[in-house]
Amino acid sequence: HYSIKFLDEDGEEFDPPTDPDKSLSWGIEDESIVEVYQEKQGDWEFHLKGLKVGTTTIELRVLHLDHIEFRTPKIQVEVK
Repeated sequence: HYSIKFLDEDGEEFDPPTDPDKSLSWGIEDESIVEVYQEKQGDWEFHLKGLKVGTTTIELRVLHLDHIEFRTPKIQVEVK
């Protein structure tokens, strides 16, 4: 279970936006290795489910309506 938190310019943690025009999205390099699922669509929380042994990357994104407002560096995910 992963919950998204943000850091401001001073390194202080704050909660995700409550603006309904902003949402969490992601891109997975190899979707045959891992998938993302959410208990409640629209949440800033998610789970990763391993599908087969291997390594891939995931990039988390903040969408504003239909465009990417922010993206993380690609994060390596290994399924054993």
